[in-house]
Amino acid sequence: MEVFLVYYKEAYEVNEVLGVFDNYVKAREFELECCKKYVIDDGCGWCEIRKVEMNKIYDGFGDIGEEL
Repeated sequence: MEVFLVYYKEAYEVNEVLGVFDNYVKAREFELECCKKYVIDDGCGWCEIRKVEMNKIYDGFGDIGEEL
């Protein structure tokens, strides 16, 4: 099983999960809504969607899953 995480990021400062969804379409709709509502296209921060497999260990530090 896989889930889709919507992250808000700022370089070297913020890496926060905003939502967890069971399919990409819901995650993408939420991402677009957040970017519009909070004006997240000002160059400082951005959103991204990552596909994460359940019951899997991700080695290392930083982002988990695969960026879409």
